[in-house]
Formats: sequence, C-alpha cells, structure tokens
Amino acid sequence: MAPQGPSAPQGQGNGLAITALVLGILSVVLCWFPLLAAPLGIVALVLGIVALRKRQAKGMSLTGIITGGVGVLISIIVIIISAIVFATAISTANNYTDEYTEQSEAVYELEFRASVNSGDASVSYSTGGSSSSTDITAEEWSETATLEGYDAASLVVTGDYETSDQEVTCELILDGEVVDSQSGTTSVSCSASTF
Repeated sequence: MAPQGPSAPQGQGNGLAITALVLGILSVVLCWFPLLAAPLGIVALVLGIVALRKRQAKGMSLTGIITGGVGVLISIIVIIISAIVFATAISTANNYTDEYTEQSEAVYELEFRASVNSGDASVSYSTGGSSSSTDITAEEWSETATLEGYDAASLVVTGDYETSDQEVTCELILDGEVVDSQSGTTSVSCSASTF
C-alpha cells in the first residue's frame, strides 16, 4: 500500500462558509424586507470572515461576505427610501388637512339674482340646509347670503307657463365672480358650491 498525503484535520469542515453563503444569498433575496435581510446580511458577513480565518472554503466564504454586504447595503437603501416615502406621505397628508381646515373655516359672500321680463315668476333659493321662496313680477330681484366652509347654493326661477314671450334668468355670484348664469322661457336653475 502506498503512503497517502496529509489529510485534513478531523472536525474542520465548511459549515461556517456554507452558512455564510446561504445567509448572504437570503439577505439579497429578502432585501425588500430590510428588518429581516439586514440581520441576515450582518450574520453572513461575520460568519464569512470567521470562515476565512479558519481557512474554510475560500470561495463560499468570500461569496457569503459579498452577498451579505450587498444584502445589508440594499436593506439600508430600502430603509432610507421607505423613510423618504413615508415622510413625504405624512407631509402631503398634513397639507391636505391644513387645506381642509382652511376651507372649512372660509366665509363666502353669495348673491342670488333673478329676473323676469314680463308677467309673474316664482323664485326659490337655498343655501346649506335652509331655503326660501318669493314671487316677482316683471322685475329684477336679488338677495345676499353667506356661505361658510363646504356649502352649496341653488336658485330656481319658474315663469308663468301661459305667457309666451316671457324670459326668466338666474345668476349666482360668489365673492364677486359669476359662477352660474342661465336664461330660458319657462324655468331655469343655477347652482354653486364651495367644494
């Protein structure tokens, strides 16, 4: 029998290198879950370095170190991007809340205007939860109201159906700006909102 060369010492395998490799690969695969991937990557780095010092499989040890480092790096980037996205979302939500609060506290001046060129007409108008009506005869009519926050208003002018050449009009003016204006022969309606 021929003498054999020196054999590897008993008990020294590649367990640390293999574990570093597996954990490094897992840290890269799971990098979108940084709270899981970062610790895996750190353990892969440590085990890879220890495996190199114990002279275990160099390729697996280095691959474990590299993939563990990449996993940790990507996890840090994911955490930073997530923090930026979260902060932006919170800021946007605060801006919408501020705009909503500002809008809900706003006060608007509203003017209802109606006219009929001949004969009689009925005028019905409402804001929020209240409504009123009046009759007009061949004249122009107007009324002012205050809208607060998110509110709506409507104006309906109904003429005399028996008068053939009658023209009725409605107009809503919100803070000095005409927001709706209609004209017709029997009935017209206008509406406005602060939404």
